Amino acid sequence: MAFFNNSKSIFNLVYKQCDLLGETVFNINICKRFATKKTAGSTQNGRDSRPKFLGVKIFGGQRAMPGNIIMRQRGTKFHPSENVGMGKDHTIFSKVDGNVHFHEAIIPGTKKVRKYISVIPSSNPSLEIQTTMPKAKLEQFKLLKAQQEQERFLKAGTTQKVQQISQ
Repeated sequence: MAFFNNSKSIFNLVYKQCDLLGETVFNINICKRFATKKTAGSTQNGRDSRPKFLGVKIFGGQRAMPGNIIMRQRGTKFHPSENVGMGKDHTIFSKVDGNVHFHEAIIPGTKKVRKYISVIPSSNPSLEIQTTMPKAKLEQFKLLKAQQEQERFLKAGTTQKVQQISQ
């Protein structure tokens, strides 16, 4: 019976007497062993965001129809110029049927160069694209400069120059 009481064996056999049948029955209990090494955990990588598909969709010289997206971007890396609009997510799109033109211009009063996208209408291919700021921006800039000059002359006490600028 020493064999059955050996607790170090893989199968721990327990000797039991069954009262109902009057027989000797062996119950086999299997010892469960636990791991001595910790298992490897999952990595912290393995997920990714959806691609945003940014960039130029219609290149310079290619034809664009009204509503065509010319460029998708984050921020204003490129600014809209003639016959081009900009959406709230800075997507630049065509307003007329024509060819796409990329150009750069120096911002008046600074040394910064700004990149513009415009569309040359196909009905008038000889139309020259401005190499300066768009008309509306240029007018705002001139008005701001005139206001700054007025303030400067008012502080100096000169009234003649103020009358000339306001006319």
